[in-house]
Amino acid sequence: MVMIRQILHLYFLFFFTRSNFVKITMAFKFFSTIGTGKSRLIFRQLFDSVSSTYTYLLGDATTQKCILIDPVLELAHRDFQLTKDLNLKLVYAVNTHMHADHITGSGQLKTMSGCKSIISKSSGADADILVKEGDYIEFGNHKLKVLSTPGHTNGCCTFYFEEHGMAFTGDALLIRGCGRTDFQEGDAATLYNSVHQKIFTLPESTLLYPAHDYSGLTVTTVDEEKRLNPRLTKSLQDFVQIMNNLKLGYPKQIGEWYRMVAFWCKSFNTLSVQFFAALKWKQKLSSFSLWLVILLRPDPGHQASLLIALIHVSYST
Repeated sequence: MVMIRQILHLYFLFFFTRSNFVKITMAFKFFSTIGTGKSRLIFRQLFDSVSSTYTYLLGDATTQKCILIDPVLELAHRDFQLTKDLNLKLVYAVNTHMHADHITGSGQLKTMSGCKSIISKSSGADADILVKEGDYIEFGNHKLKVLSTPGHTNGCCTFYFEEHGMAFTGDALLIRGCGRTDFQEGDAATLYNSVHQKIFTLPESTLLYPAHDYSGLTVTTVDEEKRLNPRLTKSLQDFVQIMNNLKLGYPKQIGEWYRMVAFWCKSFNTLSVQFFAALKWKQKLSSFSLWLVILLRPDPGHQASLLIALIHVSYST
């Protein structure tokens, strides 16, 4: 009989108030091998404290094949080392969308492991595999279903793992929140409909794992968010009004993101869209420096890309 092993780490943090009362907070972290037989899943939730990004490792315990969801460039070596420590073969580096708050680690992981990169076709980005609604991402005996959930960006996807009752929502749905919709092709009404039609229609017990959290929370459920999400429990009209009046600051790493965007874009038209999106940030920044490297692949048979332009734009206000 195969035993299911789960290691549960309990971290007890004691904070003494001025009244000498003790407040105990328990933070639960699961480092698990889930399921039995061919369905055994190795699962890790990893965190980048700079961008508050969650990266997820999902591995097939039988075939040793694994994927990483939303890897961060600066921590690509950490993630790759973990796959080696667990005797796993990284087959895909997957992104839920094009990120503006950090640079993806997909390229670095491809260099280190030989894995393939995956992103939504609707993102306008370049990758080894471009997915769309209804596609599956397979690793060993497991597969994730691609759900198109635009609104934060055009190319946002949620990856639904029906076998284990899990979904990886990217920035479409956060724990008691959602991704912003004020730039990068964002649209509040589209996001609202994506969440209500694609995520809230999943079984209510489905565990939801977001791409970010800023308060130490790690996981939620469909049921919780349908009842408790302060934005998405509102009407569509109220939600749009809330999102249009958030007045959020710009992402910390927005400059670095636009410096790298050319390497993601597969066409000049896509790059132009991202370039003009960058210009919208001029009013929000006291100084802004942007480097764009435009790469052209003139023929699929060419293994080397051709450098055709280098543009530097600098703003000071």
